[in-house]
Amino acid sequence: MEVSEALEAVQAEIKCPICAGNIRNPVTTHCGHNFCRFCLQQSWMNHEHSLPCPICHHKCQERNLIPNNLLGRIIHITKCFHSSGNEVKLKEEHMCKRHNQVLSLFCEENLQLLCPQCTQAPDHQDHDLRPVEEAASHYRQWLSEWSETLKKNVAEVKELEATQDIKAQEMNRLMYTRRQTLVSSFEHLDEVVKSVQLETLFRLEEKQRDILRELNIDITALNNYISTLKALIKEVTDKSVSSELNVLREARRIYHMYESLELPSFCSFRVRNEIYYFPPLYSTLNTIMQRFKKFPLHLEVLGCQVFKWGRHYWEVQVEDKSSWAVGVCTQRMSTCQKIRLKGGKYEAVRNDSVFLSLNEKPRRIGIYLDSLLGLISFYNLNDRSHIYSFHEKFNRPLKPYFCVGRDPSPLKICGLESSDE
Repeated sequence: MEVSEALEAVQAEIKCPICAGNIRNPVTTHCGHNFCRFCLQQSWMNHEHSLPCPICHHKCQERNLIPNNLLGRIIHITKCFHSSGNEVKLKEEHMCKRHNQVLSLFCEENLQLLCPQCTQAPDHQDHDLRPVEEAASHYRQWLSEWSETLKKNVAEVKELEATQDIKAQEMNRLMYTRRQTLVSSFEHLDEVVKSVQLETLFRLEEKQRDILRELNIDITALNNYISTLKALIKEVTDKSVSSELNVLREARRIYHMYESLELPSFCSFRVRNEIYYFPPLYSTLNTIMQRFKKFPLHLEVLGCQVFKWGRHYWEVQVEDKSSWAVGVCTQRMSTCQKIRLKGGKYEAVRNDSVFLSLNEKPRRIGIYLDSLLGLISFYNLNDRSHIYSFHEKFNRPLKPYFCVGRDPSPLKICGLESSDE
C-alpha cells in the first residue's frame, strides 16, 4: 500500500461519525466508538436518563466521557504528516483566486467564501460575515440536525409502508373471507339457489367476454393508429431531406394528413355487483345473522382541527370508561403520542409503551401542546397532577386523537384553547 493510500485509510478512521470532520477532543464511549466531545454532548442534549451511542445505540450509564489521548496524538501526527505532502494543494484551495488572499470569512447572505478584500466589494456590504471555522461548525451542526430529521422521516415512511402492507393483507383476508362466505352460502342452498348461482356466473362471464371483445377492438384500433403515425413520420422524414420545391409541394398534403388524424375512442368499463335473489327462507336467516355481526373492537378518530404551530390546550372527559386513549397524531396516523387505559393499566405510548402509576383515577384529562418547544403534556384534572410528557420536534401537522375503546359510553371534548404566539 502506498503512503498516500495509507494516509487516506487513517484519515477515514479518524472522522467523527456525527460532524464528519476530524475528531476534536476525542472521547470514547463504553461500547468503544470515538466522537468529538462537543458533538457527543450535543447529541445527548435531549436525553435525560438514557444516553444512546449514535452508532450502535448502546445505552451509556453516565455522562462522564472517557478521553482518548492516544487517538488525539495519532490525529495530530496524521495532520502534520498529511499537511507536509499536501501543503501546496491546501494553500491553493484556501486562497482567493481573484485577490490571492486566504479565504478566511463566510458570507451568510450569499453563502460564499471570501477573503478580507472581497468583503470590500459592494455585493457584500452590510452582510453578516463569520470566520470560516465558526461557520463550518454551525453548518456541520445544522447538517447533523437535518440528518436526524431525515432519519425520522424515513422511519415514519417505513411505518406508513408497514401500515399499507397490513391493510393489503387485511384486504386479502377480507376478500378471501367474502369469497368463502359466498361459496358456502351457495353450497348450502337447494337446486334453485344453485341455478341462480350458475345464471349469475354465466352473466358475469358474458360481461367479461363482452368487455374483452371491446378491449381487443380498442387495442386493434390503437395499433392501426400507431402504424398510421409511424407511416406519417417516415413520410415526413423522407420529405424533409428532399428538394425545396418538393418540400413545399408536399407540405400542404402532409399538414392535412396530420390534421385529419384522430385518436381512436376506447371503451371504459366498471364491474358492478351482480344482483341475485335467494328464497324467502334464506333471506330471513340472513336478516337474523346480520343482527349478530361483530363490531370493531376499537374506534379511533381524529379531530377536524389541524395544529401546525402555536400552543393549544383541550380537555377530554373519560369518566368511568374501562378503556380509552387520547393524544395527538399525524394526519395519516403514522405517528401518535398518546396515553391510554388498557386492561386496567395506564400507559404512555409513542413507539414503545411506558406504564404509568397514578395516585387517582382520572375522569377528566387535560392535554397541552406546544409546537415550538416540541412538548405534549397530559394532566389529571381530578387532583391537578401531571401524568406524562412527550418531548419531540413536530415536523408535520398534528390533529387531536381519540379512541373510545370497547364500551359504548362516549368521550366528551370539554374545550379547546389555542394561541399562535
